[in-house]
Amino acid sequence: MKKQLLRMASLIAAMLLLAASLPVSAERPKGFDADGCMPLITEPGNCTEELIYCRGDEDLTIDEITWVDSDQGKAVRFNGIDEYFRIGYHSLQIADYTLSMWVYWEGASTAEGGSTLENQRIFSARGTYRDRQYVTLSPMETTAEGVDGLRLHMRYEASDWELQPTQAQPLEQNAWHHIAVVGTEESLCLYLDGRLVDEELTMMSLADMRPQQLYLGKGPTYGGDGYFNGLMDNVYLYKRALTGGEVATIVNNQQPTTSTATTTSPTFSNNDDSPSVSQPSNTDYSLPAIPPIVYIVSGTVAALILVLIITVNIRYAKAQKKADAPPPDKQ
Repeated sequence: MKKQLLRMASLIAAMLLLAASLPVSAERPKGFDADGCMPLITEPGNCTEELIYCRGDEDLTIDEITWVDSDQGKAVRFNGIDEYFRIGYHSLQIADYTLSMWVYWEGASTAEGGSTLENQRIFSARGTYRDRQYVTLSPMETTAEGVDGLRLHMRYEASDWELQPTQAQPLEQNAWHHIAVVGTEESLCLYLDGRLVDEELTMMSLADMRPQQLYLGKGPTYGGDGYFNGLMDNVYLYKRALTGGEVATIVNNQQPTTSTATTTSPTFSNNDDSPSVSQPSNTDYSLPAIPPIVYIVSGTVAALILVLIITVNIRYAKAQKKADAPPPDKQ
């Protein structure tokens, strides 16, 4: 009896070990606070460490960002030539999301090699090139109907979804506008200044795209592509879909205005510019990222232990059955 209990306990322990080695699906994506909000561009020193400032193929420090004074504190200037931000895949495994941002578009870049009106991108998220999956927002791009205007474009292999205002027109230049992109597993919405301008049913979510990067101020491809020329402020990524009322609340609470440009380590502002719908926190409550090899090794070891225990139990059962068998009759 004791041997049977011991074998049963060993089997249960092996099964628990195997279960513990599997990925935890409830793990919070890295970089989000307890309210499900990731502050991307807010004030100097308040941006999440997941946000990486880049110039071309070079990763820079936050001290090299160009900031602009505004009534809401500081805004980031993009030069329209090679500056952008990126976020890695480990923060983008979310089905429902909202990207909320204030944008001040300055039109075509006057610098040599700068972006034209048509090829600029405010943000983009991309999957792999093989899958041809991405979502990108342009202040001015030619739509499928041949009209230039503000355009949110989502692609999944051969499927395309285009969102734009009913009367397509470019984003107004030299003025602050609030843009919100709200995505779920079934739909994609585009808000402009708190107003829903377009909504479409889709067949995939951000997580389904297996996104490799999220870019602010750049197009979805590698290398030079669609650099944004202008300012961004109060940029937040939520791992949930905000309602229209919540988007309108953000617009009512944040009204940045542009002023003088400064570079590196500007003074801090005491003005709280975070959305009232979800107060961001600088505390990272995320679980640390676990490399995939850890899951593979631990799962393999647990499986081998389980096979070994089952084999030993089978051999023991056979030996016990043979021992309990009655001796053969003597002739």
